[in-house]
Amino acid sequence: MSIYEDTRGRLWIATGGGGLNLYNREGDNFSHYTEKDGLPNGFIYGILEDETANLWLSTNFGLSRFNPETETFRNYTASDGLQSNEFNMNAYAKDKDGNLYFGGINGLNVFNPADIKDNPYKPPVIITNFLQGGQAAPNQPQAELIQDVKLTWEQNDFSFEFATLSYAQPAHNQHAYMLENFDNDWNYIGTRRDGRYTNLPGGTYTLRIKGSNSDGVWNESDQRIQITVIPPFWQTWTFRILVVLTLLGGGVTAYQMRVRNVQSQNLKLEELVRERTSSLQKRTKEIEALYSGNEKIIRAPTLEQIFQAIVDVAVNTLHADRSVVFIWNEQKQQVEPRVSHGFAPKTLEVLALVRGEGLIGRVLETGNAMVVSEVDLTALKPKIRSAIAAEGIRSFAHLPIKVDGQIIGIFNIGFTRPQAITEDTVRLFTALVQRAALSIENMQLFEKTKDVAVIEERNRVARELHDSAKQKAFAALAQLGAVNGILKHDPTKAEAHLLEAENLVYDVLQELTFLIQEMYPMALKEKGLETMLREYVFEWKNRNDIMVDLNIENPQPMSLEVEQAIYRMIQEALANVARHSQAEQVNLSLVYNHKTITVKVQDNGQGFNPANKPNGMGLCTITERAEEVGGQTSIKSKYGKGTTILIKLPFNGNV
Repeated sequence: MSIYEDTRGRLWIATGGGGLNLYNREGDNFSHYTEKDGLPNGFIYGILEDETANLWLSTNFGLSRFNPETETFRNYTASDGLQSNEFNMNAYAKDKDGNLYFGGINGLNVFNPADIKDNPYKPPVIITNFLQGGQAAPNQPQAELIQDVKLTWEQNDFSFEFATLSYAQPAHNQHAYMLENFDNDWNYIGTRRDGRYTNLPGGTYTLRIKGSNSDGVWNESDQRIQITVIPPFWQTWTFRILVVLTLLGGGVTAYQMRVRNVQSQNLKLEELVRERTSSLQKRTKEIEALYSGNEKIIRAPTLEQIFQAIVDVAVNTLHADRSVVFIWNEQKQQVEPRVSHGFAPKTLEVLALVRGEGLIGRVLETGNAMVVSEVDLTALKPKIRSAIAAEGIRSFAHLPIKVDGQIIGIFNIGFTRPQAITEDTVRLFTALVQRAALSIENMQLFEKTKDVAVIEERNRVARELHDSAKQKAFAALAQLGAVNGILKHDPTKAEAHLLEAENLVYDVLQELTFLIQEMYPMALKEKGLETMLREYVFEWKNRNDIMVDLNIENPQPMSLEVEQAIYRMIQEALANVARHSQAEQVNLSLVYNHKTITVKVQDNGQGFNPANKPNGMGLCTITERAEEVGGQTSIKSKYGKGTTILIKLPFNGNV
């Protein structure tokens, strides 16, 4: 709007809304002064300098005196005698006597700045009202006499009114207040004369109030009142100390309980380790017994001696109280005892039964094993009842002996105590029966065909199974030996050894119970690889509660050696899944083409780092079997992403 150069050569620029600006020649920049610096309005019409170097500014809201040295403004309005708060553009001048002329919308103001004096009086402030909830605070003296106030935490709000005792233009008096320990600075409220505080926390505060006269001269000797808010009991130091002590006491108690709990858990862990050690030792003894029986069965040259071997092993090694093998007498059309161990001859004389008679006859008819956990003598025929009672039999089992799908005998084990037969017991004796059936088939094959090559192959399979299981049994014994050395001082590590031993023992039992019968060439030769795989997968997924998706594409005839290798590698891969993967789904595929047979076993289990398990027994066995038939394997696994075993064998359409 205008540019003015003062007596010191400074250039001042008045703007139409941007306030007052000073051009700095040396820095070639501007300093700005606006409403926030005290200017009454940002629209400036004119600038004049008085004899004391103050600048007078006509604005859209009165006249303002600016001191460049202190950078402060003193503002005047119509209430100070101006013609109006609004002035006009280019309507300002200064005469030789120092008089200043400013024209506005209602006339002209003429004055000499030397005649304008500020009021030096510093007015005192008094409190005129102290209120709670809009009412005078109870039990308090007159407002101007109040020096301290106590408030409860439920009534922690108040308001107050005050007056500044300056009567020269009292409407222009300014006010400010603050609450020490609550406010960070003064609250400047202009011409208002009241204040309010709410929701004060417990504590001691000082209310300070000060005022200025119409010329902005402040009385710094402010009015003060001490305010005390009594906190609730839970905010007192006594309560806080009590809470801290309670928490400390609770922490100590919790720590002691934790220590006792850890000690209790250690005792339970030690007991669990002892129980598992005992269980593993028992299983290891059973495995040793089964191997001993297996050696006797292998050496038995005749059917009679094979039967005698299994009943002797049942009683002498596997701790049954009685054992007998029944065979079908075609001429008499009845099942009758052939060999026994522990039974009195008179008992055997009454145990000859026709097909379908008694439990033995029913097993012969159905081909299914039967277990009686506790004998009910009243349900038996008189002649059998007396025989069983005389022998003291309280529980027993009948297991069919099958050769080439035909039942040639029934293996019986009896115990003089009830509930003596468990799932492990049945599995153990079933393995014994299956090994006997294998020996009988070998014997019959030798007698019928004299096919030495087939016999050697079957014996090789039996020896291979024997050696594999024996290695795992020795490994389990080594783990148990390690447990004995660390059980007392490190039960957690001992438990890890026990888990490994338990897995190894489980492997052995699995091989003996589920693989003995199936891991020989004749079954593959009779049924074919596809049928054998589907039967095995069906039984495996039911036993392990893991879903299996089996896919066989373009099956082709192969040599018995290759089919046997594929069958065993898939068995070993699925055994690894059951033992280690914690998987819920397995995808198994067998794909034939004109050059390659591809076997893929993929699970969605927990995975592992192949670099950390390069010599795992199961994976190593798979690799060895593949190499024996000219194939190769690869294993991919990642934590949380499952495991994939890929086996590739050469195939030319007539392997």
